[in-house]
Amino acid sequence: MIKTFMLKKLIKRVFVSILIVLLFICIAQYIKERVFSDPERILENISPSLKYLSYLPVEERVYDPDRAITYNLTYMHLIPVGKAEFSAEEKDNYILLKAEARVSDFINNLYEIKAKVWSIINPKKFYPYKYIEFTKFDIKEKKKEIVFHPEKNIAERDGKKYKIPPMTFCPLSAFYYLQLQDLALYRAHKIKLLSKEEIYILEARVTEEKGDVVLLEGEVRREDLSSNHGVAFEIYMSKEFRAPLLLKIKTAAGVIIARAI
Repeated sequence: MIKTFMLKKLIKRVFVSILIVLLFICIAQYIKERVFSDPERILENISPSLKYLSYLPVEERVYDPDRAITYNLTYMHLIPVGKAEFSAEEKDNYILLKAEARVSDFINNLYEIKAKVWSIINPKKFYPYKYIEFTKFDIKEKKKEIVFHPEKNIAERDGKKYKIPPMTFCPLSAFYYLQLQDLALYRAHKIKLLSKEEIYILEARVTEEKGDVVLLEGEVRREDLSSNHGVAFEIYMSKEFRAPLLLKIKTAAGVIIARAI
């Protein structure tokens, strides 16, 4: 009886000790992410590799083929999720935008997860000609391809055609096009984009300015407001380099933070 009691007491102590250690680890991780997620600190760290952009026109800063930016992804400033990389390539008569997300090794050991998107865009007006999205979760793969006919205001997917407004973007090209806009304090912007055969509105407003860093706050929501689907976001951006430094994507499931490294 005494031995059983002592054993239970020992197990309880070990369990409590483990919880305390995990709590301190979580607190340390949270503090670390908060410190490293300071936009001015991020700008200081990545500016050496972006200095050359200062001498280019705004369009070339955004779509420059040498400007590949990698982001650390975390959930709620606490759980490492993986990395995402954004880049552009100049072709003969178009620009190819690419984004790829890679999950952390811990998650990948449980499930193989991949996500890639490509956007072929007009090199002068920057609207899309084609959008391709590929995702893989474990053994299940999914590919979506949308062809845009901007001169006819038509988009096509799986042989189905539907009308779209002029200057309608895909999600990736909309993200890049936002970086072209006037970043003066309190300026507001609206960009139409196509997602799941529905028109969404990306709205963003410059709400803060500190040195070279501005904060854009906004949301992406369905144009006809027929659904609550959508996300709010914050983007800290360098005015000089036109580079997103820190992104906070707010969903019903929590906040995803993307920090440029």
